[in-house]
Amino acid sequence: MEYNLKMICGNTQNFTVQNNDGDFEEGDKVTFSVKKNYSDDTYLLKKEVTDFNGNLADINILPRDTANIEPGQYVYDIQFSSFDGKVKTIFKGDFILDWRVTDE
Repeated sequence: MEYNLKMICGNTQNFTVQNNDGDFEEGDKVTFSVKKNYSDDTYLLKKEVTDFNGNLADINILPRDTANIEPGQYVYDIQFSSFDGKVKTIFKGDFILDWRVTDE
């Protein structure tokens, strides 16, 4: 599913992903990845979640995760990898990192 995400550079943000097929299991992983473009080999931001609350995965972006990334439009995806080797891209789209005035 294509869905654009937007957040402010250097802020805290939480994205919750729901597994519609049931609870996550031991060995499952949800990965949130951001790149400048799809063909780039370098990740600007990558977060992996292996601790779940039933069928929910919380992706927590901390201020330090985006503090050194220039504001702009990037691409992202959220991928689910199951313990038994299945892979599914849950969301993908543009990741818009907006500027901020206050820098603490």
